[in-house]
Amino acid sequence: MSALEPRRLAGLLWLLTAACTSVPQGRAGVYRLDIQGEDEVSESDIEDKLATRESPRFLGLVPEFIYEPEVFNPYVLERDLARVERYYQARGFYAATVRAGRVSYVDDSHVRVVIEVLEGQPTLIRQLRVRGLEGLPEELVDSVRATLGRHLEVGALFDEEVYARAEAAIREVLTDQGYAYAEVTRSSRVDLPGFFADVEFQVKHHDPATLGEVKVHGLGNIPEAPVRRALALKAGDPYSSRELLDAQQAALELGVFSSVNVRARVEHPPPTPPVVPVDVELTQTELRTVRLGAGLQLDTLQTDAHLLAGWEHGNFLGGLRRLSLEARPGVVFYPTRLDNLTLPEEYLPEVGVVVALRQPGFLEGRTIGTLRAEYNIYAVMNALTDGVNVLGYREARASAGLERPFGRHLRLQPSQNLQTNTPFAYVGDIGELDSLVISYSELLFTVDFRDHFISPHQGFHLLLPLQAAGLGGDAADFRFRPELRVYLPLQKRWTFALRGAVGALFPFNYAAPQTSGRDAQILFFRGFFAGGPSSNRGYPRRGIGPHGPLPFLFVDGVNSCEQAQIGLDECSVPLGGLATWEASAEFRFVVSGPVDLAMFCDAADVVRQKLEISFDRPHLSCGPGLRYNTPVGPIRADIGVRVPGLQVVSGSPAEPDPPNIFGLPIAIALGIGEAF
Repeated sequence: MSALEPRRLAGLLWLLTAACTSVPQGRAGVYRLDIQGEDEVSESDIEDKLATRESPRFLGLVPEFIYEPEVFNPYVLERDLARVERYYQARGFYAATVRAGRVSYVDDSHVRVVIEVLEGQPTLIRQLRVRGLEGLPEELVDSVRATLGRHLEVGALFDEEVYARAEAAIREVLTDQGYAYAEVTRSSRVDLPGFFADVEFQVKHHDPATLGEVKVHGLGNIPEAPVRRALALKAGDPYSSRELLDAQQAALELGVFSSVNVRARVEHPPPTPPVVPVDVELTQTELRTVRLGAGLQLDTLQTDAHLLAGWEHGNFLGGLRRLSLEARPGVVFYPTRLDNLTLPEEYLPEVGVVVALRQPGFLEGRTIGTLRAEYNIYAVMNALTDGVNVLGYREARASAGLERPFGRHLRLQPSQNLQTNTPFAYVGDIGELDSLVISYSELLFTVDFRDHFISPHQGFHLLLPLQAAGLGGDAADFRFRPELRVYLPLQKRWTFALRGAVGALFPFNYAAPQTSGRDAQILFFRGFFAGGPSSNRGYPRRGIGPHGPLPFLFVDGVNSCEQAQIGLDECSVPLGGLATWEASAEFRFVVSGPVDLAMFCDAADVVRQKLEISFDRPHLSCGPGLRYNTPVGPIRADIGVRVPGLQVVSGSPAEPDPPNIFGLPIAIALGIGEAF
């Protein structure tokens, strides 16, 4: 044993000891907390009301490691029981009783706490009325009643939280239509012995209001004119609370404010005529930012290391133009990869450079003009490593487009895009391959009703991209791939996420299957592929799809699999397809602290034929996932296991099996942000 090894061992023991925590002397830690008898109210909702909590476990398994233990206090538990009982009453269970069933010692310093709930009979709504709607337009009256019906109905549970939301929703309907001074009050009579409640809402309204003076505060060194143009609020315009929210979102879209609060100064009693002044409170963010980072990719396709450097200016040359520059230099260690852990024989340099400019208030106040240019040099890696060439591309891209949000949930993005791709050989000789020029127009329509952008818990997100290529360039086609993501909150800590996508490509001047190297190149950029961390996680990137040999991949003038003495399956690579479908389902569970767990199943297929959707080759993969939440999103690790017998249900495989890892039919997907 060298002299350094005892020091290393001692250092490791010190780190482990420092990471361990313990319960204070003479106290007991909460080893386990169980709630029994809850049926109508979820256990996670009850736990949120408790100050007595189970001690957190590292990765959900190891107690008293990293995290401080929760210390048991019987007086805190007594107050917790009263809080839970009141919570049940607020949920409509006025006869509920909550008690500590037992507190038992697991060992000398840890206890198990069991809370017992007797929910009792629920209280239901017997009568539901709205008064004071006289004098309002008939359409508005119908809207108020419909809004109330979406929240409360006769025979439903009398839940105080839903009751309060219904009051706020009625007020929002009125203020959206200009009744800024509308007042909505709620009242109820609860019959405890009869277990019913009579609910009433009283509406008091005035004449529709107009906007008064609009004051903007907190601009700092930000020019006022583009901010006011984005707000689009002018004195004398009809008042609408929805318009104020849209103005708030439009100011945030400028990208130079960390917070925006558009507040109506509703005075009582209302003036005559009713006028509402508006205050816009702004908090400026840093106009210049610098980003530095590094990354490592290791999968069954390649191993690479890269740096990331970026610079951004939020008020470039005035007018709140946002200019961003980003560089991503890296190197691929060839042919080292996860299923081929050998020393690299070649070091293949890669680079990516992006310049982007955003101009707010383009053409009109809430439309953003965008320009983007990028240059990339990269290798096209595949499952073949020995005896083949490595194809690379020098790629230049440019796009010009518009972004127009409509309210808080809808967005339209038309753009015109141009790219050129020049092939070259990193390793070997690829023969005669021509450069490509692809020009396409895109219209992207987005509907976003998620409750959170990074880690959604409920809502849905729809993407509808439409592309048409052929205005110049080598490719002429029509392409669309709508995708829907749905998030269902099962409990406070549980989220059930679903994703589905279909795609179709209609080529007009190239063929699939490919008849030439030109067609193969075009389909590589325009065709569909599946597989990877944000697709089917049991397969590598672009691992699912029609496969076939590419002659220019083989060295020394060899132009076929037979001449290379390689079986057809062994020399096949993904070529791209004309139709695709994908589906994913995932359970996400908050464990403790920043750690989440997930269980997922992904399925997908890609075919050569146009408009063909077949479920004979589902490529089903399932597995576990681990998440560590950070401010920029969760760091994600997923292990996708290809389920035997459910890769190809009938017929023959359209592609060979992907490489195994450690002899197992799995793939490992790493990334930042949820898969969907």
